[in-house]
Amino acid sequence: MKCYFLDGIVSVEKGRSALERLLSGKGTRILEHESGDAMAYFDLVESGDEQELRYPYVSACISGRHYD
Repeated sequence: MKCYFLDGIVSVEKGRSALERLLSGKGTRILEHESGDAMAYFDLVESGDEQELRYPYVSACISGRHYD
């Protein structure tokens, strides 16, 4: 699994709104392949201990099987 981060989002509300428009669900958003396999997981991270990223941020973790 490979993870990417989009940090420094203007606000939690705008990040949540954008994810809700693009992907349905609550909490973790899942992008599914047409076969039903999970291809990627998207999370809005509001706060935490990560010092290399600016909060809030979106993490996108992509399945190795579907990475290419």
